[in-house]
Amino acid sequence: MFENTDERVIFGDMLDSGSPSDPVFWPIHPTMERLLLRWRMFDGLDEEWPTSGYSLYGDTCTGHAPSDNLEYFSYEGKDDWTNQKLYDFYDPHEDNLPYVYHHFMWSHCSEDTPNDFSI
Repeated sequence: MFENTDERVIFGDMLDSGSPSDPVFWPIHPTMERLLLRWRMFDGLDEEWPTSGYSLYGDTCTGHAPSDNLEYFSYEGKDDWTNQKLYDFYDPHEDNLPYVYHHFMWSHCSEDTPNDFSI
């Protein structure tokens, strides 16, 4: 996110645990999840987690590596989630999620923009 106010520049992102405090997070988050699930449905996709460079803040910034614990996440009584475990849980080829997306169409896109992500 970028804001220029009175010659001051304020940078921000949606990568840290404070991002849900930003009202812009809520309309963006479900759209990104929907795109991620659709992207993961393609065959032959390389889903290997990078061994370095996974954070804009450097590799010493915790919370971004595959084995980093998700301190504030619990689901069905399980609270030892890591980024990799949650990513695997969200596999669209498995029947893990308590919901599904009805379609992957974005009807608000213009006619010139491909917006049918159906299988």
